[in-house]
Order: sequence, then structure tokens, then C-alpha cells
Amino acid sequence: MVDGVVLFIPVEGALSMALERDPQLLEHAFSKNIILTFPTSLLAILKGLAMTIQQEEIAKNIDEIQAQAVELHKRRTFFSSRLAASLLLSCWKTWGTRKAVVHQTDGGWLAAHGIGLRRTHFRPVLPGSSQGGQVIGI
Repeated sequence: MVDGVVLFIPVEGALSMALERDPQLLEHAFSKNIILTFPTSLLAILKGLAMTIQQEEIAKNIDEIQAQAVELHKRRTFFSSRLAASLLLSCWKTWGTRKAVVHQTDGGWLAAHGIGLRRTHFRPVLPGSSQGGQVIGI
């Protein structure tokens, strides 16, 4: 689809004479999407057209980059959620194994290294603390 036409008049004097004869010529041409130009203004028109085309290409590139960024974000979010779930499950299994080992050995290794356990909570009691020691969470 053609939005307009540039009519190049190679002799500047010819356009000036035509405008003297019909002062409404430029307005009439613009209403029909025709741009009347001569050698000195042709370069400016072509530069403006080139800039418009570049801006359209940039806008297309921005849209494509945005679409790819959205897709990347979706994939990263999915990966992160799967990784977090996997790590949480792994930690939970490891905690269960360690807790079972401590319970089975009655805290032998911990007791040998000066760490007491409260049997009801399986939380270490720091040695040397006053009134039963300070309880910290595992």
C-alpha cells in the first residue's frame, strides 16, 4: 500500500513558476498525498524517510526482544521453582536421615564432643551455659 508519492521536479525555477500561476498547488498536492520537491529539498525528504524506516525497524526489534525476554523469564521461573522444590526435598530427606542417626546413636558423637541434647526437641544445648544451657535451633 502506498501512503504517498514524492514528485521530483528537477528544475527549481519550474516549481516556482507553477506556484506563481497556482498558489493552491502545494495544498492540492498535499491533499492527494503528493509531495512536490526539487533538488535542494529532495535530500531532506529522503533522509526523513530513511529515519522513519529505521524507527520502524527499531520498534520491531524492541517487540521481538520483549517477547524473548518474557519467554526467558517464564523459563527461568519454571527452572527456579523446580530447583527450589528439589533442594527443599533433598534438605528434608537429609534432615530426616541426620535426625534418625542422632536418635539411634543416642547422641553418642554429640556427647563425645560436649554437645548435650534435650530428648524432647532434639536441639543442641551449648556447653557451659547457665541454667541448663542456651537452646539453639538446628
